[in-house]
Amino acid sequence: MYSITANRMISGLVLKYLKEAGLVMGKSYATPLPASRQVLLTRPLCQSAMSHVSSMIAHGVFEFWPSLKFVVIECGVAWVAPLMWRLDADFKALRKETPWLKRLPSEYMKSHIRFTTQPLEEPENRDHLWSILDAMDGRNTLMFASDYPHWDYDDMNRVHIPDDWRPNVMGLNALDTYTRLPQEKATAS
Repeated sequence: MYSITANRMISGLVLKYLKEAGLVMGKSYATPLPASRQVLLTRPLCQSAMSHVSSMIAHGVFEFWPSLKFVVIECGVAWVAPLMWRLDADFKALRKETPWLKRLPSEYMKSHIRFTTQPLEEPENRDHLWSILDAMDGRNTLMFASDYPHWDYDDMNRVHIPDDWRPNVMGLNALDTYTRLPQEKATAS
């Protein structure tokens, strides 16, 4: 028999409410620092996101709430495809550990998790980024975020994504994720 902890019960109630209300869960992983402290973060911002994404998938959150969407905000995306590959490999090797999962972890990520473009990595060779974005189905999983008015905001005209992805990333993916937005009035740039 498996025991339910108080935290798991509370999380379950929150997720149940989000689903019933038609809301989306989003999490920003940016760590605000006072302007007077000029330090480098010793923990990559993506580390927490990787843990949350892995946990939500492994614990069957998207099997229990199949319409739930989770948005990872301000975390970059270069880590997403390698995490998908690792989770899929672990799932295949340790299948009996998660019998409640009916699909590969990468499939849950592509259908339930969205990622914002701010901050989008900018390697010297843009093709390297595009390979990662393609592997994570970036056309359908990325949503534009500017982070305006912060000093490092992203101008929507300078986001390095393939041109044919722009309608999806600049608006259509958000409309698909945030279903309570008025669909007929909103348009993608």
